[in-house]
Amino acid sequence: MRVCILGSPRSGTTSLYKYLTSTLELEGLNEPYNKRMDQRFGKRNLTEYDIWERDNLVVKHLSMQLDRNQISTLKKHFDKIVLIYREDVKSASESWLCGNYSGNWDKKYNYNDIICRYDEDEAKFLLETDMKERYKDIEFYKTLPFFTVTYENLFYSDKDKIRLKEYFNITDNKFDFYFDIKNKLRQEKSLPKTII
Repeated sequence: MRVCILGSPRSGTTSLYKYLTSTLELEGLNEPYNKRMDQRFGKRNLTEYDIWERDNLVVKHLSMQLDRNQISTLKKHFDKIVLIYREDVKSASESWLCGNYSGNWDKKYNYNDIICRYDEDEAKFLLETDMKERYKDIEFYKTLPFFTVTYENLFYSDKDKIRLKEYFNITDNKFDFYFDIKNKLRQEKSLPKTII
């Protein structure tokens, strides 16, 4: 089986990736076109065959890492495709901004502790720009014929977790902890102040 995860940055793609590789007992290929992954974890020496044809694999792509033509032909290369995005665009953009500034993409963080170290006007501009792109992406996602879940319905309710299990015929709960909101990276105890 070949599985593709396609999603927005900071929308739960990594948790979904870990869940599916573990539950389906498949190898994983995380963001094959992301050069930062090679810098962080070592050169992977991937081929186009690995990305588009190798069997028994879950491949995770962030949507901006593929062009529109590649996205439109995903069904030719994968048996199952899961599209994931975050409805709360502002929180997704804030999470992206913190990762961009700190270089921390997978550890717990406090938004205000990171943002207060940087120029407020620059941060506001970057946040607004990212949010605009995300709204455009969501409109594009709604045109795609893929099985779609949202961050909110995976982590804050069981709605999409149930649908996901049905889509993949998953019957056990062994790896459901990947969607436990207690594992959320953002750690504010109360509603954070934001720059917008």
